[in-house]
Amino acid sequence: MARTFVLLAALLGVAGLASATSVSDSEIKQLTEKLFSTDKHALSHLVSIDLQGKTYSSATDDKAPRPLLKVNDGAAKSANGNVALLARLYDNYVPDCTVAEKETAEEKQEQSDLLDGLMATPVLSATLSFLAGKGLVPAGKGAQKQFLQKLWFSLYARGGRNLGSSAFEHVFLGELKHGDVSGMHSWLFYSNQEEANKVDYKGYIKKLDLGQSGTLLKVRFSWLDANKPVNSLFVGASPELEMSLYTLCFLTRPDAKCHVSANGVNFYIQTWSFKLRDGFNTIGSAYPAL
Repeated sequence: MARTFVLLAALLGVAGLASATSVSDSEIKQLTEKLFSTDKHALSHLVSIDLQGKTYSSATDDKAPRPLLKVNDGAAKSANGNVALLARLYDNYVPDCTVAEKETAEEKQEQSDLLDGLMATPVLSATLSFLAGKGLVPAGKGAQKQFLQKLWFSLYARGGRNLGSSAFEHVFLGELKHGDVSGMHSWLFYSNQEEANKVDYKGYIKKLDLGQSGTLLKVRFSWLDANKPVNSLFVGASPELEMSLYTLCFLTRPDAKCHVSANGVNFYIQTWSFKLRDGFNTIGSAYPAL
């Protein structure tokens, strides 16, 4: 019990007391350039993008009769085992965030396996090393894994009193809240749902090419018959790169624009915080913006 209390105190201290201002904008851009160049499991070469018609957020018509993405799923899972580990969690959550989530032992193990896989990559490893050096995450792999577990998988109430949401579900999957789509910023989950005919792509709003690192898209679609008038997707990015960027930006620029760089192309990531009942600041949302 004492050990648990000490660990919790350490996590709360890291998340609440370390100063994000200790990290400069230039340091963030330098690190993100390094992360993009280090990411050997980028999947942009395994996905085809069919943009079709251009649209805008308030439109109601459909500018895209065909799906947005065509992904070689088998090749993606073979090229990066974390894609398969991520996919194991797709059926673990209830889309309606007002419905309480009930995590089983098997689902918790799937969370643990995914974190192990992501932390074993040079991308997330470099990110955590940088953040630990700034006092924004604990030192040591065991403590860092527990920190990421709390940051990404802690359940909280987004739409009422029920613990029906988490940073992971919101960002890497998607949620329904009062008839609207919330979150859903992972292109891999988007593609999975599009393949299952649960997503209807309506057209693109904006596009930013990041070269071999992927493509940033701002799009409009519906999911499970609920509308998402504007959404951003980082198409081609590996799961470890996305978790690295969102974790980095949340801890260094919470509730603000976090300016990053990929192959000399500048864009930003927006994060929003959510305070848990124990005072820990976790991720309410995180997404690329263009």
